Amino acid sequence: GEQGMSLFKKTKDSRALTTRKAADDVRISVIVPVFNVEAYLPACLESLERQTLQDDFEVILVENGSTDGSASIAQEFACRHGFAFYLHLDRADLGQARNFGAKQAKGSYLFFLDADDRIAPDLLENLLRIADRTKAELVVSDVARQSGDRCSNSIQHRSAFRNMPLLTTLEKSSSLVFDGTVWGKLISRGLYFRAGVRFRSDVVYEDLFPSFKLKAEAKSIAFYPGVGYFWRIREDGSSITQSPMAPHSFKCRIEAIQQCYDYACEKGLDWRIFRALDLRVIQHDLMVIINRLDSVERERAMDYAQQINGLVKKWTLFDVLEDCSLMCRQKYKYLRDLDVDSLFKVLAWQREYYSTVSLYPGKKGGYGARLPRDLFAKGRKNITIELRRYPPICKLVSIDCDDAGLVLHGFAYHRCTTIPQGSQAIQVYLVNIESGKALRLEAESERSEYAEEAYGEVIEKSTGKAYSYDLEGAGFRFALPYDKLAGCREMKGLNFIRVHYRNSLEAGHTYTRRMSRDLRKQLKETVFSSPGVSVRIEPGPLDTARVLVDYQDCSEG
Repeated sequence: GEQGMSLFKKTKDSRALTTRKAADDVRISVIVPVFNVEAYLPACLESLERQTLQDDFEVILVENGSTDGSASIAQEFACRHGFAFYLHLDRADLGQARNFGAKQAKGSYLFFLDADDRIAPDLLENLLRIADRTKAELVVSDVARQSGDRCSNSIQHRSAFRNMPLLTTLEKSSSLVFDGTVWGKLISRGLYFRAGVRFRSDVVYEDLFPSFKLKAEAKSIAFYPGVGYFWRIREDGSSITQSPMAPHSFKCRIEAIQQCYDYACEKGLDWRIFRALDLRVIQHDLMVIINRLDSVERERAMDYAQQINGLVKKWTLFDVLEDCSLMCRQKYKYLRDLDVDSLFKVLAWQREYYSTVSLYPGKKGGYGARLPRDLFAKGRKNITIELRRYPPICKLVSIDCDDAGLVLHGFAYHRCTTIPQGSQAIQVYLVNIESGKALRLEAESERSEYAEEAYGEVIEKSTGKAYSYDLEGAGFRFALPYDKLAGCREMKGLNFIRVHYRNSLEAGHTYTRRMSRDLRKQLKETVFSSPGVSVRIEPGPLDTARVLVDYQDCSEG
């Protein structure tokens, strides 16, 4: 074993011990590295304590030299729960802690959880159900970023999972490379050890390459559309991902990217994976550094700019810029010229004004923007690609019910775009997590006064002017009839509402992410039923609509 390791587990008889399976019988091993997370660890452990999955998982807490009260919290949790084990490593880092935890794991699946994050109560149960049904070697879930008590979409993960089918591979869904994290995924034991995953020590971003390698090696990848993992933004900014400008962080990020390219070349991966990797590096990995160049001293900013310029040329990434946004292309233009003064001006303008820049429909389709002439040639640019990077806003606002079933009203549109009546086609599906069945529901477009009132006007910060957008055609309604549900018992259990759209900007699909306040209030503790079937609609994390269907006989609700 590794030097300095000790095992602490409760040995007295207790309810927790007698209701849990022996370690050799567990399905999932949850590996939690613990280091100086006293402020966040209780919430993480509470989320494990509240899991709806029973008897089928173990928790391996790998503490690696904390100087605060983290070790005591982890020990106390292991003492109270027979499914939890406390391990201690002297002078270890995050990579070593993950490696050691994986080595000790007994489960058929591994699940990595960072000690400052948390998971939804039913995440492990839903991931395991999907794995059992699809036989997928890797199951991924959507992610939310948590800052204090507030949660928001993780743009990195929405880019990875957007328009993703429920079962796929990296070759078919190359956008998965945008997800560079190893946590929050159900990884089959066979895949993990077949891929030869080892996390590097003494580095940061140690999971970027293992995450890429696991997806490339997986024979099948399943997707859970619910938000199940909450990725914390620490208030003190002490996490690895919140310190990208440190020289060591910069060096480690570049080395991890190079590992991905070397592996892709060695394995001869599909060209679509290479292109997706190029886009990820340009739009995310290097852009994280570029967007903060004006936060460090000028000498270091110039040094980073020169290094990034050399890397872009080395990896021949300039040819993918045509598929990138206007802001991305403009930043790389100044970077290529090593004109950091102009780059700093673009960064300052983007932070202050870009979110409310005025748009107009382009003569040849798409959308244009009026931009400052001293930073952008001619001042008018097509920014359709920018808008396409963001999924549409999809919100449910009201519900009607009668003896035949339910009718839900909502709207879907891309921000700062015009959706006139008749310009958007909508299809709605109810997707069951356990069976994988997608039941098409009767849907049609309708006028949405709610969308026009709430989102039809934007105030531009730079001028103070108000710009209106025609959202008359953004609305839709769909029926959820009892007889259709009663005739399809594959919809039993947890379902999600998936909206397929086609408008003047693009075609794609999204899962409903928001509910109006009045609708949340109306649906609270409400069960809609008819003889033979009952339906309950509830807002999940980020207000994702969760539809729970039961086929047991029930009294009228």
